[in-house]
Amino acid sequence: MTNRQITILILKWLLIVCQSQTSPHVVFQSKRFISVLPGDKVTLDCSMAAGVSMSSYTMYWYRQDHYGQPIKFIIKEYDKPKQNYEAILNTNGNMFSLTVSNITAQDSVASTQTIIKVPKKDWRKESNIFTCKVTYYTEKKAYKDKWANISGTGGGGFEPEDYLKSSKTMKLAYGVFIAKSALYGLVILVYVLRKVRMINFYLSSTNITLPKVKILPPSPKEICSQDKRDKWSTLVCLATGFYPDHVSVSWKVNGEERQENVSTDTSAQQDKTTLMYHISSRIKINDKDWTDPKNNFTCTIHFFNGDDYITVTNTINSPKVKPKGLKLIGFGYIIFLSKSLLYALIVAGVVCKLKFSAQKKQLPED
Repeated sequence: MTNRQITILILKWLLIVCQSQTSPHVVFQSKRFISVLPGDKVTLDCSMAAGVSMSSYTMYWYRQDHYGQPIKFIIKEYDKPKQNYEAILNTNGNMFSLTVSNITAQDSVASTQTIIKVPKKDWRKESNIFTCKVTYYTEKKAYKDKWANISGTGGGGFEPEDYLKSSKTMKLAYGVFIAKSALYGLVILVYVLRKVRMINFYLSSTNITLPKVKILPPSPKEICSQDKRDKWSTLVCLATGFYPDHVSVSWKVNGEERQENVSTDTSAQQDKTTLMYHISSRIKINDKDWTDPKNNFTCTIHFFNGDDYITVTNTINSPKVKPKGLKLIGFGYIIFLSKSLLYALIVAGVVCKLKFSAQKKQLPED
């Protein structure tokens, strides 16, 4: 036997209330309960007692889904249609109507269904047609019939080949499911291990690590640049391998704090592999200050370990180099001495040669 469920919704509105604002008069509603089908359109009418003009009052429509539930405002007179609600006020007929169009299951408070059991062989016959008929009471106080049809699937009995195909398909689907599950499990495992590692790292007090400070001098390319206009050189301070990231950076030139021409990273950056932090700071100094061997430059890292501030410093001295002018003078002087010596040797050679020639002429002939 095969179970097939054929369901037709029968919608019923519950307690659609029409009332006037602060009205002491009796308000009449044509219908409190109406049964309709999905997609139908229904109209509810509201009127007031004889001798009372509806135009003297403001009329409202409310809805209560179930008994005991709060009453919800829907629409009032002269409002524009909202969703599938439309209010129509007929002052001449002293009538206030509510039209609800395209009713869906969400508007329903009741539904009905029926189940029929049929033999499998009958269900597989394509020529068989199964009909469900519903008779319901309409708003026009008349009975009306609705029905729905469904045909058999056809194709006869279940063949062994179908079973094999179905079995192979299920095995393939199961294999894909296992592979995807293993992949998702691996991704989750890596994620969890990473989080556990980070949590253990954060919870361990022994991982408080002081920074390592290093100052990099100006690059030779920056110093020797021929088209250099600003006559400034840059020192870079690097603080690496520290944890946590509570640090600040300051510079001193010859023991005095310097804040001008200093640029420091806004915050320390963390290495995703080691979980340690690093930060950098740069200071621009005049070329004359850098070439003066008396000057020294200090970078200080103020590190907070959770209890106190610890300072870690590094100092770099200006290189002991001679000014370019002195270097050129010395080089020119060496060339001058070399050329003078060469000229002296040439002159001495010439003099010796002339003297030897003169002595040879004065010797008597044999």
